[in-house]
Amino acid sequence: MVNTITTNNVNNKCDYSKKQVHTKEKTVFADELTKAQMRGIIDDRMDFLAEKIRNGDTEISYQIGASSFTEREWNKIIEKYDDIQEELKEMMEEKVEEKTLM
Repeated sequence: MVNTITTNNVNNKCDYSKKQVHTKEKTVFADELTKAQMRGIIDDRMDFLAEKIRNGDTEISYQIGASSFTEREWNKIIEKYDDIQEELKEMMEEKVEEKTLM
């Protein structure tokens, strides 16, 4: 899986010698791999994705800022946020009631 590509701001070309490649064993720079090794990494990733698709384990993911969330993950976050907001609202109402009773 390719993780990072650095760009040269002077001419806006990618510096592929700095591209990191994550293998099962370790992280290496792309220029340290042979074409056969790169093809093996790509084949492994394709097999992994094909298996996920066959099993129905894929979900659409949306980029939100620097993070990416599936709909299920996003809904969990929103539910937690809503619960916290509701708790805060109840606490504020209790404090207002306490002050009005004094």
